[in-house]
Amino acid sequence: MAITEGTLLEVTLDGLFGTTQVMNVWQFEVGGTFSGITAGSVANAWWQHMKSSYRALVSDGSGPAFTRVKVRDLSDPTGDYGEYAVPTNEQAGTRSTAGSEFLPFFNAAGARLTVGTRVTRPGQKRFPWLVETDSQSGVLTATPTTLVNNILDAAIPTLTLGAPALGMDLNSIVVRKDPATGEVTAYQPVTGWAINPYVTSQVSRKRGKGS
Repeated sequence: MAITEGTLLEVTLDGLFGTTQVMNVWQFEVGGTFSGITAGSVANAWWQHMKSSYRALVSDGSGPAFTRVKVRDLSDPTGDYGEYAVPTNEQAGTRSTAGSEFLPFFNAAGARLTVGTRVTRPGQKRFPWLVETDSQSGVLTATPTTLVNNILDAAIPTLTLGAPALGMDLNSIVVRKDPATGEVTAYQPVTGWAINPYVTSQVSRKRGKGS
């Protein structure tokens, strides 16, 4: 099934924090004027749009923090799927954090994606790759707060893609899925966000809990 206006897409950014696999998952409703754009082209264009803000959060000594972008059609179980392999020279971060050690892998900066109704829950995003100077007694300092805000500002509410998906807009949404089938049962636009002022954690990244 071709990607058209109104298609729901899920975009997953895969990467590593040390040896731990991490990912950010976003959902979008497609808009704009275009034709014949594949999921792989969307993955490429999404990375081109988002890479500067993502890489700015991550230490330049991080190694391969970003490895690939996956895009799949949520509107149709047999719909489009594609991937974009992040080039080696774009996989590391660009932030200078010399002299500051990484925080534990399960620590993260968190954000709540706000919505207008109760048809879905609010969305959540967690961003790892934090270092010691990003936390003061468990409170996020100004630098990571600003850098996470820049990522959210690039993706919400509407992301206008360039080449190779010129003409496509991605409108940020929160979806509700059937727990058995994964089918989308409801969705609504993201209306804004609020960054958690405290360092948060993600149990799935603790040792022995999976990745």
